[in-house]
Amino acid sequence: MFLFKKKPPVFIPNKIDRKWTPEFKQAVKNANSMKTDLLEMSKHGITCGECSKYEGRVFSISGTSKRFPPLPECIKERGEVHEGCRHSFYPFKEGVSKPMYAKNIVAYSNAPFVDQRTPEQKLQYDEEQTKLLAKVESERQYDILKKRAPDLVPKTLAAFSRMRNANSKGYQSIVQQCADRKIKLQ
Repeated sequence: MFLFKKKPPVFIPNKIDRKWTPEFKQAVKNANSMKTDLLEMSKHGITCGECSKYEGRVFSISGTSKRFPPLPECIKERGEVHEGCRHSFYPFKEGVSKPMYAKNIVAYSNAPFVDQRTPEQKLQYDEEQTKLLAKVESERQYDILKKRAPDLVPKTLAAFSRMRNANSKGYQSIVQQCADRKIKLQ
């Protein structure tokens, strides 16, 4: 797969692009149809440290641009920074596209790749991850109860999550009864 029909630049081999996410493949296809070698990565308020290094920048798909950095290896290989990454990519045409995240997009894109988050943003991310993990754990425990102790399980996941998050007497009773039945929730 080459970006341009005439004189294609060095491009990512087909064996790699098969691993790309469908969204990233579409972004590259859109860039190709716009006859540009550049992609702009979205930027979020709350993000992980790894994504913070790259978000809001413009990258050269082929790595041949003299003004913009090449796609980082992780994005070249998978089409995302990491599994489950929520960032998106958009075609960027220099001189036509308006940078979405920085006034001087060339300087911003070429800045050192370091975690750009403030201490507050890092704390927000950690809090979001803690909430997400608690939600996943509630879902896991609820599924175990539905299969192994249906007589103990509340009717809804929401009710179970409220009991679990409050560590209510009802939840403590469920945990004790599961222990008595040798059902592991933890």
